[in-house]
Amino acid sequence: IAPEEGCLGERIHSLADVDYVSAGLNDPTAMMQMDLTQAPFPDNSIDIVICNHVLEHIPDDRAAMSELYRILRPGGAVMIQVPLSSNATKEDPSISDPRERERLFGQHDHVRIYGPDIKSRLEKVGFKVEAVLDSSLGGESERLRLGITLGETIFVGSK
Repeated sequence: IAPEEGCLGERIHSLADVDYVSAGLNDPTAMMQMDLTQAPFPDNSIDIVICNHVLEHIPDDRAAMSELYRILRPGGAVMIQVPLSSNATKEDPSISDPRERERLFGQHDHVRIYGPDIKSRLEKVGFKVEAVLDSSLGGESERLRLGITLGETIFVGSK
């Protein structure tokens, strides 16, 4: 979700026996246009979903999380990255001014900034969640190879 074209997308495309589809709401580089709150995939049909910096843009993030859970097959995994604050998730859907959104949520098109409680939000829709710190993924060269920004946490949800 959100096209990973470039180094990650190219690596995924190069893998044998992997069917890869990139999707985005309005991204012309995506292989398909898709609203994550209404994913056009059957139940239990996807093995792995990579959802990097998407949920903070979606007003109804719980609907998107539920869709991720619905389409993921049992034993599958979703990898989620979001901007993360040390405080509880802060959101206010009534804020539409881009400058105010940037001030409060870190970017003009974000509708929230997550806190550590994102883990419980994901668990409420059914995922078993593990927070993986970037430091556990190896050194700086490994993080660069994986396209992971220093200080990021990856939330890995399983079904």
